[in-house]
Amino acid sequence: MQPKPEAITIPTNVRALLDAPNDVHLTTLRRDGRPRSWVVWVGLEGERVLVCSTDHSWKSGDMRNDARVSLSVVTLRFVHHPATTSTAFDVA
Repeated sequence: MQPKPEAITIPTNVRALLDAPNDVHLTTLRRDGRPRSWVVWVGLEGERVLVCSTDHSWKSGDMRNDARVSLSVVTLRFVHHPATTSTAFDVA
């Protein structure tokens, strides 16, 4: 398992996007390194972004194998890219 990254403070404008009922695209990496994208619901817990998933989903398996992820948020007005890359941790 990869070491946990240091927590960062989520900027207020990004927090507002993630708190709103917006679609979020999560991109994970398959074992062979090819990207795989998912539309997911997210929530915030302090400075952590929680992704709604099950333990046995492909996205959870991808994040356990390679914790690097990318998020983008789609609103009714336009597309935002609050984080181009990040690291998943505490994937059950």
